[in-house]
Amino acid sequence: MELAAFTSQAQTHEPFGSNRPTTFADFSSAHHDLLSDVISRTSNDSVKLTLANLLKLIQASAGEGNDPPVNFFIGSVSFQGEAREEAAALRARVEVSLLREKWTAVPLFPDSIALVASHVSFKSTTHGIETSKENPFSMLLQDTPRQNAGAKEPVEVPRPTPPPSSYCIGVVQKSYVLVALQPGTYVVDMELLVPYATSRKTGFVLAVPKAVQGEVSFRVNEKDVLIKVDPSLFSKTSSGGGGEGEPKSFSAVTSRCPPTHSLSVQWTENMGTSEIKVPQKVEVSSTVEQKNLISVGEGMVIIRSLLSYTITSGQMSLFEIEIDNRLKVIQVEGLKHIPVKRWEVDQSDERGRRGTKKLGKQEAKPGADDAAASASGKARGNEDYGTSILKVWLDYGLEDSYDFTVTSEMSMGGTSCTVEIAPLSCLVNREVVRDKGYLAVEARTNVEVEEGGIVSGLAMVDISEIPDALFSMATNPLLLGYKFLLPQYRLSLDVKKHADVGVLIAVVDNARFTATYTEAGAMLYRLQLQVRNTQKQYVRISVPDKAFDIWSTMVADRAVKPAMDSEGRVMIPLQKASKADASKNDTSFIVEFIYYVKHQELRRRGTLELPLPFCDIPVNYLSVQLFLPENFRYGEFTGLREVQHFSRGAPTAATGLEARRMHAPSQVQSNMMTQQMYSLERRDSISMDDEDSTPRMQKAKNHSSSNSFLSKRTTTGWLPVKVEIPEAGQQFCFEQLLVSEEKHITLRASFVEEKKGCVGRRRTGGCNIL
Repeated sequence: MELAAFTSQAQTHEPFGSNRPTTFADFSSAHHDLLSDVISRTSNDSVKLTLANLLKLIQASAGEGNDPPVNFFIGSVSFQGEAREEAAALRARVEVSLLREKWTAVPLFPDSIALVASHVSFKSTTHGIETSKENPFSMLLQDTPRQNAGAKEPVEVPRPTPPPSSYCIGVVQKSYVLVALQPGTYVVDMELLVPYATSRKTGFVLAVPKAVQGEVSFRVNEKDVLIKVDPSLFSKTSSGGGGEGEPKSFSAVTSRCPPTHSLSVQWTENMGTSEIKVPQKVEVSSTVEQKNLISVGEGMVIIRSLLSYTITSGQMSLFEIEIDNRLKVIQVEGLKHIPVKRWEVDQSDERGRRGTKKLGKQEAKPGADDAAASASGKARGNEDYGTSILKVWLDYGLEDSYDFTVTSEMSMGGTSCTVEIAPLSCLVNREVVRDKGYLAVEARTNVEVEEGGIVSGLAMVDISEIPDALFSMATNPLLLGYKFLLPQYRLSLDVKKHADVGVLIAVVDNARFTATYTEAGAMLYRLQLQVRNTQKQYVRISVPDKAFDIWSTMVADRAVKPAMDSEGRVMIPLQKASKADASKNDTSFIVEFIYYVKHQELRRRGTLELPLPFCDIPVNYLSVQLFLPENFRYGEFTGLREVQHFSRGAPTAATGLEARRMHAPSQVQSNMMTQQMYSLERRDSISMDDEDSTPRMQKAKNHSSSNSFLSKRTTTGWLPVKVEIPEAGQQFCFEQLLVSEEKHITLRASFVEEKKGCVGRRRTGGCNIL
């Protein structure tokens, strides 16, 4: 159906909801091609459109069908603030661009902070905030009006304000939000009070909206203060004071921030050194709880120590731990929001454990079980290995608590030996008044771990009493558990490494062998294997026939390239299970191998011998399906037990969710073969020169003395196609349990041709055809 519409003046047709005529200029430039194509095929004074095209143009003029991918985005967010006695005072400016005309709630800040005042304005195109270059803190919140006459005021942009009823500031789902209706750019100014993160009042962490641009300006009314903004790509710091309207002294920072959801501002006194020291006015006191995981492997012990500091008074930014020189510290990892600044092992520090002098070769530790040590004679407890001090620095001092993990390792000196565990002590100085904790032992590899002859200063506990943090750190079951009140314990472990035993890394749960034989001697074989594998790279299949063509090799319904080893066995690459699948051991996949063999033509009578291929993976269940020509009678088969029906179905992959994700069928076009037997009988009559008419397959070698049999229909270097084997003729079924590589199976049976009688003859042109 066509409509005559939109004349050149367009005086009589209007779009829906319009009060004026519509012209071609009303349509967007995106539909210019459509209009040009229509106009080129019509006269100059009229245009003929189908109803569908008319509706498209009306929709384009109304701005529909071209919706933006998001409802809004945050163009920029900036903060200006200062540290006050009760909280951090911030002035935040957020530019929100609303793209659709619909009610939208834009999250701004969490409701855990206090909102003092807010103002929303609307502007058209200008983005960003321009502040004073002479004094970037001219817009900071002050208790008194600003009197800095030299500061440059922010550039105001004329903003046509939408109706007040179309926007507001509210609280939705624990967040302050901007609720707006009209599309455009909204500038939200908010005065906020943010609580400090610690009782020391030296920083705060704030969840912020993720914006394209971010800027932070903050100052502390003290001189020589280090202020750190995280995350920050560029920071500019300054300090001074004395100006009119300014405090006597201040330290300030201005930072550019990348898009982020969290903003952290922390500050501390700058002493002009790389080490951040705690003021001496307040005596520092803290307690420590250790959680040590001892992982015993082959020749190496890895110790992961979770040190939990609780600061009862003062502040700490430097943590010192005494470690045995047998330990090599690998890593020190702090909290995610308060990372470790740096760490080092100071071997020149001669401080020993508090209350214990440095051990000599003939001196014993207080509380050591000397009788047990001398009786065993295995652990080297009396030797002096010396100690070092591990120093861990933070960017600023903390007043409440802090956790960090120390990972170290020590050599055992052998795979089967007795090793004494080296303890860690946090009682290095008077800042730590108590150091207690737990020990847990696990075996990382195939070793046997038992308690040795030296146990002192430790109390054995049940595994259920071990803290959950040690279970989360361990990768294997915990074997031993202890607790201590002082880090002056001694513990020896007897480690025995036993000889490894060979195991099965791959198995075939179900194997189905199908063969179709024709009178002309054409034989097509298909071997299907349901495999479970952990580490084996290839399955090697030995084909008894000297000359054969590989037609198809599939793994998990995907085509793969086969190979040939030096012994003439076909190598098919296997999939290896993931770590989760290997531990469950319940994922399997299907390997399919199809090949062609040309035998001699069947005579009137004789003996049929069919040697079966075998693989180098043990088979739990083997079933054989044999299709032979109809016009022959066959005797009893030997080699396998003949059955009427199979006791198991055909091989199938695992049906679990993990198996479906790992072995999802690929979209492989099947090379369907005709179900008539003459397709195989006439194989030799196909032209060998027609390369385009044959599928590209992997070429197989002939494992004979010359090893040079190559079929002209197969091609190397290409993936094979999926082939369906025809099944026609007399069917015979066989099965057997537990088939190994050493057992070669051959099916044998006598046969005789059935002669057709008079009933089976046909007459054509006076001739009898048998």
